Amino acid sequence: MNKFIKQAKLSLPLAEMAVIEGQVRLSGAWVWQAIDEKKLLKTVARLEQKGTVIVDASALVALDMIGAHFITRLLNSLSTQTLKPSLQGMSDDFQPLLQLVQKQEAAEPAINAGEQTARFDLLEALGRHTIEFFQEAVDFFAFVGESLVSFIGLVRHWRHFHWHQVLDVVDTAGVGALWIIALLIFLVGVVICYQIGIQLSVYGANIYVVNLMGISILREFGPLISAIIIAGRSGSAFAAEIGAMRIQEEVDALQTIGISPFRRLVLPRMLGLLLMMPLLVSWADVWGMLGGMVMAKASFAIEPKIFFDRLINHTYFINYVIGLIKAPVFALLIASVGCFRGFRVAGSTVSVGRETTRSVVQAIFLIIVADAIFSIIFSTVGL
Repeated sequence: MNKFIKQAKLSLPLAEMAVIEGQVRLSGAWVWQAIDEKKLLKTVARLEQKGTVIVDASALVALDMIGAHFITRLLNSLSTQTLKPSLQGMSDDFQPLLQLVQKQEAAEPAINAGEQTARFDLLEALGRHTIEFFQEAVDFFAFVGESLVSFIGLVRHWRHFHWHQVLDVVDTAGVGALWIIALLIFLVGVVICYQIGIQLSVYGANIYVVNLMGISILREFGPLISAIIIAGRSGSAFAAEIGAMRIQEEVDALQTIGISPFRRLVLPRMLGLLLMMPLLVSWADVWGMLGGMVMAKASFAIEPKIFFDRLINHTYFINYVIGLIKAPVFALLIASVGCFRGFRVAGSTVSVGRETTRSVVQAIFLIIVADAIFSIIFSTVGL
């Protein structure tokens, strides 16, 4: 390879640059095989100290991208002087290549400046994201309002509603999630019972693990774990299904034939989750207490009969009611966020994945916020 390069250089006149009578004269073949980079860079450095502004390229016999780059660099270095350089005598065959290189090199500083602006202008980015956040919040409340209007219309014309779609949601989002909820809440019950029991055993108060299990599972962990699982399992499915319909223009087709997308796509999902969430929370309560009962027997010698009797007699029923009160609110949040993110899909399948991810994150965030608000409210009223 080195031998071939040497032969190629010998077959082409070397690239030369000389200062003659106040002009910079370029000659030879300005191609990569014939360019002596060190020699040209030294000449460019000397030219930067002089006031030469006319560049004569009439003696060029060949030009490629490397040669065009060096000529562009020469012109840029001379442009820092008082007078601007003037390129003369360039062959029409070489002009397009030189202009292309000059255009590319002129665009690079603008690109770098844009990247630095996006990277370091934190205030501008914060303002933009804040505006987007409030705009999405306004759009979400408008979405909830339109869903409420559609629900009022459903009450007035309930006979014409497609109730089989609600049953489909009950089956896929509710029945299909029973065993994953049972497994996870069972393990949560095991962990909570063990952690609480370890602390109580220091004081010889193992039996009170039942009281604390009843409060924590029935009041908090049962509804919360169920809602988080449904948000990840069904909320994401709602966003993906509606998003795919948006890409295939099925939503537009429904509007064209006079069918409300809210009535056909949103209400069945909301009603399905509203029906199933209280049942799923009750299901989770049972399995969470079973997990606690197993761990209480294995680690703290509390018999199942004693565990069950103490749970019935010393755990207030209001704890279970509070869990059920949270269930429909969580269901509405999950269905609303999932459907809203689905309607936000636009463009391509990449948008489907992005909005599906956002639906899960936002639904879980709102569930935890709502749970915190419930805790504040119930604490204020003494429950």
